Amino acid sequence: MKILYETSRLLIGLAVVFMILACSRNPFKPLPISKGEATVKDQDEGLSIPQPHALRKASREQVVSAIEEVFGMRPDLQSSDEARIRGLTSLGTGISIFSIASSTELHNKALSITAEYTGTQSFQSQCDCIKSQFDECAVRTGKQVGEKLFRRPLTEVEMSRYNQIVRDVIGKENQNLCDGISQGLAYFLQSPKFLYLSPLVGNASYSVAQFLSVFLKDKVIDEEIFDLARRGKLSDRESIDSFVDKLIASKDFEERFKNIFREIFGVSRLAKLADSQASSRDLIVAMEREIDDFISLNMLNGSFYDIYLGDQTRITQPLEDFYGKTIAGTSEVISLPKNQNRLGIATLPGFMKLLAHVDKTSPTLRGSFILESFMCETIPPPPSDEEVVLPEGDEFNTMRDRLEVHGTQEACAICHKKMDPIGLAFEVFDQEGRFRNQENGFPIITKDSFDDVSFDGPADLMKELSKKPESRSCLVKKMLAIATGLEPDSNSDEWIKALTKKSEKSSYTLKDLISEIAKEIANKINEEQKS
Repeated sequence: MKILYETSRLLIGLAVVFMILACSRNPFKPLPISKGEATVKDQDEGLSIPQPHALRKASREQVVSAIEEVFGMRPDLQSSDEARIRGLTSLGTGISIFSIASSTELHNKALSITAEYTGTQSFQSQCDCIKSQFDECAVRTGKQVGEKLFRRPLTEVEMSRYNQIVRDVIGKENQNLCDGISQGLAYFLQSPKFLYLSPLVGNASYSVAQFLSVFLKDKVIDEEIFDLARRGKLSDRESIDSFVDKLIASKDFEERFKNIFREIFGVSRLAKLADSQASSRDLIVAMEREIDDFISLNMLNGSFYDIYLGDQTRITQPLEDFYGKTIAGTSEVISLPKNQNRLGIATLPGFMKLLAHVDKTSPTLRGSFILESFMCETIPPPPSDEEVVLPEGDEFNTMRDRLEVHGTQEACAICHKKMDPIGLAFEVFDQEGRFRNQENGFPIITKDSFDDVSFDGPADLMKELSKKPESRSCLVKKMLAIATGLEPDSNSDEWIKALTKKSEKSSYTLKDLISEIAKEIANKINEEQKS
């Protein structure tokens, strides 16, 4: 009860702080950057660098990895799926809150984790748990754990609150020092200051460390980065830029790079598909691995264009018949076969299977995926009073025939006019993602157009999309959303245009884009906190 009471006080206090912020100035408004400060040169004054969301919740995986980092155990936090906005979980963390059920789960887990931690032989060799009086071990433990979880030095008030919880517990009958320390540490675990990635006001270096840790390592706690903050090594532009360059050039960054693009394209949905289709699990796992390998082979050191025009893939035995290839070992790097109309990440079998039904293809799902993930166009759901049923009958030879009739329905026509031409280009892949050139014995027509783009098949479509400025600006916007937890607003338009312009050059790599975003936001956080 004591811990719940303390947590409630903290939640109320945090709400008051942000109410004050909202009244004094908009905490979500991007901060203006003066001419000459930005990495992008020759820009007009008024260029704005967006700042991270002030009430962004740490993701479930970030909380789990932080607990593992501090307490040496990986808890199983069972909670509902995290929200996705515009396909991004990073935006979902900006609207997520803790329900009563999840708060209760967290409370129970926190007590369980800290009790197990203080009950280990290694911990008890450092603290005399038998004694029932407050001592230096309790202070030392609270300071070390609290600073890691809060990602900055503790204030006197925070340390005093922890000390009081420990004293209150060991003052009770049959409660010893380790019981008190356990409940004191649980207070840190349940605090909004651990669970939310709020600005660390008055701690510039630690605020920079928190942003870089979350964006470039997908962690709320990274000892290397926070050690730099403690030593004052993230206090100016030169040191910040140098660290970002070093990290992005390292081998360790490859996994985070892949995960950024896994989020952009919703690759994690394949794991859920594997759970729902147990008989196809090995195949789906191989498909997901192929997507990861495509990112490494084509995009890791490539440019924007390699998302669309990359043609190197690594296949394993479950995918042999998809490519008409027999491999000698466990895997083999091959070129995407041109005679299968494959080019770019979107034509991989994994996406084709994900964007289909069990027994038939779905040009609508495939078309909306391209529009939303590659063009940042929002496709509204079908009218609530409309049952989406495609026409059936012997007169419909192909999916194209059926969709042409369905698209004439007034309530459906506006969206299907954009989705269907794109999705129908992928009809050369069946619901499993295998190549075909006929459907029910009839040739599949792949020539089509949308807006001002004409194409013949998915490979040609990928080439055309790679030329569109909207595709490049979409990638920039999604990258900014992952970095900040916020959808970019009109204040960031000029910076988005500048980054989009840079991505026209094949020499401007995807790592360059991530690096520039990381540096500019980190340096603006540093400047704002210092002022």
